[in-house]
Amino acid sequence: MAFIDQVQDLTSLTVSDNDELSQFLKDGVIDVTNRWLAMKPQDIENFARESAEQTSNGFNPGTSKIISVIRESGTDGEWYPCNKKPINLQYLVTDVDSLHYASKYNPVYMITQNRNVHVFPAPSSAGNDGFKALYVNYDPEESDGTDLQHDSTGIKWFPDDKVYLVVMYAGIRILNATMNSNVISLTSVPPDLPTLPTVPTTPSDPSISSPGVSTVTVGSLGTAPTLSSTTLTTRVAFADYWTVADFGDSDPGELSITAVSPDTPSAPSFTAASVLSQTAGNLGTAPTYTVASQTFDIAQLDTFIVTDEDSELAQVQLGRLQHELGEYQADIQNNLNEFNEDNVIYQSTVQEALQNLQVAAAKAQKDADFTQQTQIQEYASKIQKYQAELGVYQAEVGAQVQEYTQKLQRYTLELNTVFQAWQKTESDSLQQYQLDIQANLNEFNENNAIYQSTVQEAMQNATIAAQEAQKEGDLTFQATIQDYTQELGLFSGEIQIYQAEVQSLITKYQAETVEYQAEVAAETQEQSVKMQQYQLLYTQLKAEYDAAFIIAAPKQQPQQQVRA
Repeated sequence: MAFIDQVQDLTSLTVSDNDELSQFLKDGVIDVTNRWLAMKPQDIENFARESAEQTSNGFNPGTSKIISVIRESGTDGEWYPCNKKPINLQYLVTDVDSLHYASKYNPVYMITQNRNVHVFPAPSSAGNDGFKALYVNYDPEESDGTDLQHDSTGIKWFPDDKVYLVVMYAGIRILNATMNSNVISLTSVPPDLPTLPTVPTTPSDPSISSPGVSTVTVGSLGTAPTLSSTTLTTRVAFADYWTVADFGDSDPGELSITAVSPDTPSAPSFTAASVLSQTAGNLGTAPTYTVASQTFDIAQLDTFIVTDEDSELAQVQLGRLQHELGEYQADIQNNLNEFNEDNVIYQSTVQEALQNLQVAAAKAQKDADFTQQTQIQEYASKIQKYQAELGVYQAEVGAQVQEYTQKLQRYTLELNTVFQAWQKTESDSLQQYQLDIQANLNEFNENNAIYQSTVQEAMQNATIAAQEAQKEGDLTFQATIQDYTQELGLFSGEIQIYQAEVQSLITKYQAETVEYQAEVAAETQEQSVKMQQYQLLYTQLKAEYDAAFIIAAPKQQPQQQVRA
C-alpha cells in the first residue's frame, strides 16, 4: 500500500499536498534513524548504506556517520577491512619503515576536517584497488533507488520493521499541520437590513362649492407620519481601536534561547607504565533546551473583528488563542522541566566520571610518572570548570525562560483587556441601535394614531358638510363628496397596510437574526469538536510513536560503587 494511503487510513484525513507529505516521510526516516541509534547504537548496520566503489580518495558521506570501510587488495573480490586512524598519521601510514605503515592487506582510513574519507594505500582505477564505505543513510530513497515520495511503497537502506514508525511520524506531522491551518470558517450569511415600503400619498384637499348657497372647504389633513430611518453609530474596527503602540508590552514573539551551552571537555586516555590503563568514560552530550514552537492566528481574529464585524465569533477566536497560549506556556515549562531533569542526570554523570577519575588517579599514582599525574589533575580541573559552566548555562536558560514567560503574560493580559473594552463598546452601540429602531417605531405608531384620528375627524366633518350642502346642492356636489370620502377611506386602508408591512419586515429581520446566530453557534461548535478530535488523535499517535522508542531503550544497570 502506498504511504499516502497508509497515512490517510491512520489519520482519517484527505491529504491534498503531496509534496508536503513527501517531505514529512523523509523527515520521518531521519528522525526514526537518529532516535533508534541513540538508544541502540548496536543496530547501526540495520540503517547502513553501501557506497559505490571509489577509485580515488575524497568520498564525502555528508553528515552521515561512517560505519566501516573496506578496500580491495588488487585481486577482484578480495576485500579487507580498513582500520580507522587519526589524520595526523597520514604520512606515517605511507612510510614503509613506520610501524603505522598501511599495506593492501592491512589498509587504513582517515576522516578529514571536511568529512572526506581517505584510504591508504591510496585507491586507483588501474586495478582492483578501489574502496567502499558503509555509512548511515540520511538520503531517503524508495526501494527502487528513486527519491522517496508520497506514493512510494518501501524505503531503501532502512529496516522493514521500522517503516510503520515513518508512516506514524508523517501522520503526526499531517495532523499538526491541519490543526495549525484549520481556522474557523463560517458559511452562514447575516441577514440584510430590511428596506421600508413607500409611504402612501396623501389625497389632495378638494374644494366643494354649494351653488348659490355657500362654499365648504375640508380642513387640511396635514402630512402622513413616516417611520424615521435609524442609522447605526459608526463602528470602530478593532484594528483602529487598538494598536501595538498603545501597549506597554509588545508581542514577545517566539521564545529564543541565547544562552550557549559549554563545550564538553574531551576525555583523555591515561596509561600507567606497564601497570594500569585507565580511560575516562565518555561524558556524552550536554543537555540543551528545546525551544517550544507555536503559531498564533492573530490575523484570523482581526478578520472576524474588522471584516466580518462579528464580536461573538471574535470572542470564540480569542478564547482559542488564549487556549493555544496556555498550551504554549505549558510547552515552555515542560521543556524547561525536561532540560532541568536531563541536566541533573548529566551532572550526575559528570560527577561520577570525576569520582572515577579520582579513584583511577589514586590507583595509578603508585606506578605513573609525574606527567600522568599532571594530566589527570588537569582533566579533573577541566571537568570541575565544565560543571560550573554547565550550572551557569542552566541558570541562564531558566532566567531567559522566566523573563519570556512574564513578557508573554503581560502582553496577553493587555490584549484581553483591550478586546473586552472594544467588545463592550460595540455591544453598547448595537444595543443603542436596536433601542433607536424600537423608539422610532413607537413614535410612528403614536403619530399614525393621531393622524388616523385627524383623517377620521375630517371624514366626519366632510360628511356633515355634505349633509348640510345636500339640501341645496345638486347630484354633482354629492358625487364629489362621496368620491373624496372614498379616497380618504382608501388612504386610511393604505396607511394601515403600510404600518403592517413595516412591522412584518422588522419581525422577519429579528427572526432571521436569531436564526443566523444559531447557525454561527452550530458551525463554531462543529469546528471545535473537529479540532478536539484532531488533538486527541495527535496526542494518541505521538504517545504511541514515543512509546516505540521508550520500549526499545536499554534498561539502566545499577551502578556499582568503586572501592578506593
